[in-house]
Amino acid sequence: MKFDMEKVYAYIDAHSEEYIELLRVLVRQPSIAASGEGIADMVKLVKKSLENVGALPQEIKTPGNPVVYAEIKGENDRTFGFYDHYDVQPVDPLGEWVDPPYSAAIHDGAIWGRGVADNKNGLASKLCAVDAFRKVYGKLPVNVKFIVEGEEEIGSPNLPIFAQEHPALLTCDGYNWEGGMKEEGAPAQVHFGSKGLLYVELCAKGPKVDTHSCYAPIVTNPAWRLVWALSTLKDKDDRITI
Repeated sequence: MKFDMEKVYAYIDAHSEEYIELLRVLVRQPSIAASGEGIADMVKLVKKSLENVGALPQEIKTPGNPVVYAEIKGENDRTFGFYDHYDVQPVDPLGEWVDPPYSAAIHDGAIWGRGVADNKNGLASKLCAVDAFRKVYGKLPVNVKFIVEGEEEIGSPNLPIFAQEHPALLTCDGYNWEGGMKEEGAPAQVHFGSKGLLYVELCAKGPKVDTHSCYAPIVTNPAWRLVWALSTLKDKDDRITI
C-alpha cells in the first residue's frame, strides 16, 4: 500500500494546537534524573501518552529510574525503533529563568521550559507523528518500538543493564535517536557517529604538611604526578589510552 504523506502533514497542521499542548504537558511535569524529582509521575505521563497513540507500554525496572517500553504493530514485519529519554537537567540557577522552568510559557514564537528542547520535544514529535499516521490510515506501515529511558542526563548508567537483560526488546531494523537537525527547506542531517563521555578520577598523595623545596629530589610534588597522569589519558592522535 502506498501512503500519501501530504495527507499526514495536513492532519498534523490541522491538529497543531493539540500537538503543541502535548509537548507543554510533558514539559510541565518535573523529571530530574539527578535528584529523582518528579520521576514517578513522569513515568505515568509517558505511559499514558503512549497509550493515547495506540501503544501498550511497559514499565521496566532498573537499579535506577525505569525504562518505558512500548510497541505498535504495523502491516509488515519490519521494525523501526525510537530512542528517547524523559528526564531533564536540574533547573538551577532559578534566578536566570525569565519564566518558571515548568511553565511551558509561549512567547516570542517559542515554548519556554526545562526539557522543551532536550528532550521532551523529541518524544512529543514521535508520539505526534505516530498518532497522525494512525489517524489518517488506521495503521502504521511498519512495527514501531519506543524505548524511553529516565537517566540520560546522568550518563545512562543503567541502560546497559536494560539492554543486557532485554535484548529482544531492542531488536529493530533501524533506530531514530533523540537528536538531529533540519533547517527549513534544507536536507536533514545524518550522523554517522558521535562521542560519548568518560569520567576518570585521579588521586595523588603527598606530604601532610608543607615541605621545603630542597626536598624536591626525594619528595615528589603530587601536582606534578597529576600532570603526568593527565598526559597519559589520550595520545597526540586523539586516541584514548586507558
